[in-house]
Amino acid sequence: MKVNGRTKDVLMDPTGKVVNIEEEVSLDTVPAAVKAGFEKRAGKRKIVLVESNSKDQGIVAYEAHIKSGLRTIEVKLSPDASPMK
Repeated sequence: MKVNGRTKDVLMDPTGKVVNIEEEVSLDTVPAAVKAGFEKRAGKRKIVLVESNSKDQGIVAYEAHIKSGLRTIEVKLSPDASPMK
């Protein structure tokens, strides 16, 4: 869905409980270490999308979509900027 012009995906279990929320965010709103990690991994390539992933305990990960030629790669970092799978 779109909320205020940004994408937002909500995953629910069969009972209707929200399990995960993936929401488009601005690169400037992520923690400084996460922003630096994305920029380092992007190098001269373009960061085209940044998303936060939230669960019950709050934000558990950030994802950046980085455009490299015709390919787009996804980089996932924890809130403390540690790499994630």
